[in-house]
Amino acid sequence: MKKRNVISALVLLGFLGIYSFHYVGAEPKALTENLYLDAEIPEAETRMKQYEIEIRHYDFQELSNLFMKDQKLNTTGTNEELGIYVGEGEEGSSLTVTPGRVEYYEDKDSLVILNTIFEGILTDSRYTPVESLKTEAELKEDENVIKAEEEMKALYQLGADEKFLLAKGGCYSPDALKDFEEEQKEIWGSAQDTVVSWKGMEYIGLEYEIEKNGIPVMGVGEPGADMKGEFNVDFPTYVRVLLQDGKINAFLINNGYETIEEKEADIISAEEALEIEIGNYSDIISDEVKTIQEIKLEYIAIPDWNSGSPSGKEWIPYWCFIRSDSEGDLYADRINGVTGGNLAYGE
Repeated sequence: MKKRNVISALVLLGFLGIYSFHYVGAEPKALTENLYLDAEIPEAETRMKQYEIEIRHYDFQELSNLFMKDQKLNTTGTNEELGIYVGEGEEGSSLTVTPGRVEYYEDKDSLVILNTIFEGILTDSRYTPVESLKTEAELKEDENVIKAEEEMKALYQLGADEKFLLAKGGCYSPDALKDFEEEQKEIWGSAQDTVVSWKGMEYIGLEYEIEKNGIPVMGVGEPGADMKGEFNVDFPTYVRVLLQDGKINAFLINNGYETIEEKEADIISAEEALEIEIGNYSDIISDEVKTIQEIKLEYIAIPDWNSGSPSGKEWIPYWCFIRSDSEGDLYADRINGVTGGNLAYGE
């Protein structure tokens, strides 16, 4: 069977609820009539740090000197009042710096390739439309990847108690990417962006999330927050990098924060958070079966809910319950580790 047909079969089975993407060690435990548990309940310290944070303002001039030093820049898109700095080079390169965010592309093709890898190939961990030439373990040992990671740590301005976690990554030949691009053109037609010139022999895409004092910060590779109201939020912190033949060709930093102050708080246990989760579903009348596949503690950048700004003001620990429905689609509920409130309602 061809690779494409195998993938199509896996996707179909996923939609039918037949194909399982999680190891099942025993029968899922019924928590309510339609809510099941198929995950270990983790332990955590009863007291944890939470942090007052501030969105980081990256230096446009410093970054343009690093990546676009010898180019004459068109900066007509800049609005200093709003903290927006844009530089476009003569050869198609671009640098955009806004509060907490940096985007750099060596040329227009690098933007397309980065989006192809992360929004097309690596968007869903349950199946892979293009096989990577290197495993995640091999990527971590790759000298060029190690060098690029160190460079990105410096650009992100990683704190002393923070680490990069490789959330996803892949290594691809231009031929494999071209074939995938052609498949996408068949689906999307003229709406599909395409690469004009494939200059590299090898392309590596890397996505990093942040770990703060041993606890992961909410990234983009997990189900988002289903907010129940008119909340202006942008929770995930992550870094994406594209290497072309071992050199950084494009990168994106989303929601870079710096710690202003820290304090300790009492944290509810995973069992207590699970009881709250069960309570949230006990009054719901539905035939839809939901199964909790993973329980984990993570920091989430919580804004001032009354300000209207999406930028975080505090990193607060939340218990994250990742659940699947009968079709295998993943969702998440998040319970405030300090108050027991539900993130979906701005608690």
